[in-house]
Amino acid sequence: MRAFWLTYREASPEEPQGWPLVELRRLIRRFEVNPAVTTAWWRLAEHGAARIGDRVYLFRQGKGPRGIFGSGHIVAAPAPPGGDDRAAGGMGCRIRFDRLVDPWARMLVPLESAAEFLPASLVQAAASGVVVPPALVPAIEGLLAAAPGRAPQPESRGAA
Repeated sequence: MRAFWLTYREASPEEPQGWPLVELRRLIRRFEVNPAVTTAWWRLAEHGAARIGDRVYLFRQGKGPRGIFGSGHIVAAPAPPGGDDRAAGGMGCRIRFDRLVDPWARMLVPLESAAEFLPASLVQAAASGVVVPPALVPAIEGLLAAAPGRAPQPESRGAA
């Protein structure tokens, strides 16, 4: 299975390309209410390689705690943003999250837990949506499996 490394950096005067914290927290609240149907459009640098069903890991960059705070799957073919996502620009995919936590409260996988095998090319990725080297996927999945809180079972996933 192919996997993509999605990045999140909070918008600020120093990071105008970031995503507003209020928008991320709105997504997290939607997930907490109904995780089976929570989706979001996310920019993918390597969108040409993306397919429905591919795995994604959401990594917080920038100042403060860093690590994986979400995971999910691509549920729609790559497309430009539409509707409320139009301001994001570029090409991306709709993602259905199976795990998502507030990265200011905790991480599913803190950077320190994966630093020994994660390459700088992922940790410091300038673009969101790069392909994760296939050899890293089992290690990432193992750390996610050990993280507190279970993901919804596949049969509980609803429509976007």
